[in-house]
Amino acid sequence: MALFQTGAGICGPPPKMRQNETAYWQDVPYTDKFDNEYDSGTYTLTYYFAGPAAAPIQVVATPGTVGASGEGWISTFSAAQAAQMVPGLYGWQAVLTASPPAVPAAVRIVAAEGEITVEQDLSSLTGKYDPRSTWQIILNQCETALQAFAASGNKIRSYRINGREMMFEGVAGIIALERYARGRVSAEQMIGSGGDRRNIRIGFSPPSSGIPTDNSKNWPWW
Repeated sequence: MALFQTGAGICGPPPKMRQNETAYWQDVPYTDKFDNEYDSGTYTLTYYFAGPAAAPIQVVATPGTVGASGEGWISTFSAAQAAQMVPGLYGWQAVLTASPPAVPAAVRIVAAEGEITVEQDLSSLTGKYDPRSTWQIILNQCETALQAFAASGNKIRSYRINGREMMFEGVAGIIALERYARGRVSAEQMIGSGGDRRNIRIGFSPPSSGIPTDNSKNWPWW
């Protein structure tokens, strides 16, 4: 079992896990845009996962001493639930519910939602394994197709990509698919690394007054 993350409010599950991995994560009380707080003292937090599994998987969080008020939640995949999370991409939703007499009227709120990638549990394999994602395979096959197209003197236009026979009018069609696949692979890498490959660039205007004391173009902000 591994603790993946603790965040402010509903942080949700990790962006990536492995099948059969009994991961757990923590959520502090949720505050909506009207500053209404929802905590484990009144509300039940349930996670729903839908994707390659035969049916949606439901994980009910338990109240835990989490957050400043100590009324957050801890969510844990049981061994049986983790086994049902077959490899692939899943969508998830975090749902808060409460019923009378805890609240005047029944409440159901989707507090957060997102995606999680489930990787193969290598210990369960009995044959060969390709660690590449579907889009990584497509990208590699596009690159191979471009090489074959160039080697044939721009004559071969039929290729087998991701198990399907595909016909292109010319190199432009292959390049378009290759660029799209490269973008999807880049997005997968960002999700897998928690988004830390994203860069935010900020520009500053020259200072309106004062004498620079540094060679930095961003003086006096550094």
